[in-house]
Amino acid sequence: MWDEVKGQSILGEESFVEELAGYARRAKDIAEIPRRQRYVSRPSLEKLLKGMKGKAGEKAAHKVREAVEGYGYSQREVAGILGVHYSTISRMLKG
Repeated sequence: MWDEVKGQSILGEESFVEELAGYARRAKDIAEIPRRQRYVSRPSLEKLLKGMKGKAGEKAAHKVREAVEGYGYSQREVAGILGVHYSTISRMLKG
């Protein structure tokens, strides 16, 4: 049962989780709330960055920006999935 808990705090059907996710999204800038709870319904990094490993360019930069700024993933987490150093992700976000 505990492996079905979403975002460390919500247990229920997918539609119920999505309904409550709206409330959590409004709290995305409150640092006291753990990231896993603020972004309870975010897609996995594997799903967000599918087919991007080893890629560069505008499309890859857009996906990286979406993962970091839109879904709260760290640059280090994104770099791990893409197989690059996190400083590469930082440069992608600046460019």
